[in-house]
Amino acid sequence: MTVLTAAALILVGGFAGTLVRWFITRSNETFPWGLIAVNIAASGLAALFNDLDGAMGWLGAAGFLGALSTWSSLALAAHELWRDDKRDVAIFVLVLTVFGSVVVAGLLL
Repeated sequence: MTVLTAAALILVGGFAGTLVRWFITRSNETFPWGLIAVNIAASGLAALFNDLDGAMGWLGAAGFLGALSTWSSLALAAHELWRDDKRDVAIFVLVLTVFGSVVVAGLLL
């Protein structure tokens, strides 16, 4: 597989993952449930499909799951909660996401 083919697969998978993430997280106005859900789901799917290689590995893992999981958005959401004096909620969101992701991935490996 050429570098260009791998890049195209990542682009297509990333586009699809971004659309799914946007659709699920667009209503995260009061509490980031969608953000937590997509990160836990992406971690579980990565564990479930950890033996993908070749085109499906680039398309699925690097592209789709990479765009679906939003750890930078999680950091931003936690920062905004912390800044708004909702520190207990910020900590809860971080702990729930990380713990949930590890548990789900561990169960599916």
